[in-house]
Amino acid sequence: MVSPLESIIIEKLTEIVGGQYISTDDADLVSYSSDFMIDVFLKPDVVILPENASQIAEILKLANENNIGVTPRGAGTATHGGSIAQGGILLDLKRMNKIIEFDPVSMIAVVEPGVVYEDLNRVTGKAGLWFPIEPPSGAVCTIGGMVGNNASGLMALKYGTTKDHILALEVVLANGSIIKTGKSVLKSSSGYDLVHLFVGSEGTLGVITEITIRLIPRPMQISTAFANFQSLTDAMDAIYEIRRVLTPAGIELIDLQTQRAINEMEKEQLVPEVEALVIFEIHEFSAEGLEAQKKLIEWVAQKNNCNELNWAKNDVEREKIWNARKAATVVSVRSRTSTILGDLIVPIKHVPAIIRYIQEVAKETNLLISIVGHAADGNIHYLIPFNKNESKKAFAAADEIVYKTLELGGSVTAEHGIGIEKIKYMELEHGKHALNIMKAIKRILDPGNILNPGKIFPTEKQ
Repeated sequence: MVSPLESIIIEKLTEIVGGQYISTDDADLVSYSSDFMIDVFLKPDVVILPENASQIAEILKLANENNIGVTPRGAGTATHGGSIAQGGILLDLKRMNKIIEFDPVSMIAVVEPGVVYEDLNRVTGKAGLWFPIEPPSGAVCTIGGMVGNNASGLMALKYGTTKDHILALEVVLANGSIIKTGKSVLKSSSGYDLVHLFVGSEGTLGVITEITIRLIPRPMQISTAFANFQSLTDAMDAIYEIRRVLTPAGIELIDLQTQRAINEMEKEQLVPEVEALVIFEIHEFSAEGLEAQKKLIEWVAQKNNCNELNWAKNDVEREKIWNARKAATVVSVRSRTSTILGDLIVPIKHVPAIIRYIQEVAKETNLLISIVGHAADGNIHYLIPFNKNESKKAFAAADEIVYKTLELGGSVTAEHGIGIEKIKYMELEHGKHALNIMKAIKRILDPGNILNPGKIFPTEKQ
């Protein structure tokens, strides 16, 4: 296949990275045409796999001079279309997968963007250190993608999101210049916080080529439990009360629809089928501290009419609990061909209200909507599986859920990002003036709008 890009551009790009790291073959372009937002397929004109920041700088300089869009991509595990490109250059960063430095004394790691999350923790774990975000896709997702989307995961309640662990970045700007932001230090009040301007910017302000991460000690004592409640109200009351006296590593909620889907997949009663199934995980550095937390959680759960609470007896049982939670996204699709994966967050006090609202929408539309989430920080995921003939109804239901989220003072995304999926909600959430400030920042750093065009903002020139 001949790329729509001029052959001279392809030749120059080939000179930069070498013939084996560039492709205009249609099979390759199709393989990059989607992410986990499975309803949208957009092909780039060319796929390039750079090796270092210098190559990326040359690529961006050429693209900027010729008004060619450039879309950075990690593992493609995003759920909002943020790493797919409608034409232009798809910049696959998986070759940039080196751990440049691991300093256990300063408790930092410096990595390239293509390093896989769990691969880093295998190295740092030998020194008892940890990058504690724990995204469910941690076996495959890259740290560059996590930074680009400010990802979080199952342990965000205690340890925060990606941004809370990023100290410094190296970034290639649209004109090909390379800048360093931040330092390998734990505190600084020197000028504007450019590090966190780029974290969560989804590749629209620059291409991140080096990341300095703050590590923490890995807890020595871990315990995980399933607790089942017949009532969502009882479950949330228990969660509220526990949160006021301690901070577990994670508290996850799984609704009845998802429990049924898990049991159907496993063809056995893997989890109890109740209105609210809650996973508690606690981390401590002493067995005594762990036992004290367990007793407190048990007491509060019982006080709030918990039917049953069982702590995992070993690592195998603990892994089984988390595998059930991690499988929720997949099993909830069931026999449908497509899925909308929502990523809303509301003030914690409104978690029961938004869950009830989603359940009402499911009933009114006759859609099989499943709910899981990080209930203790307000981050709820709803999954709407649908077939082609249900598409209009499914997207209308998602709109209604988002509007209710904003009415409750929440946000349309907690950890997945905007991409192309949530552009239409941006002005409604932020207001016109705040959105114009974001666009102004984009224009300063990328006046030609070549960096991940069509993401976060509408497709017109910024």
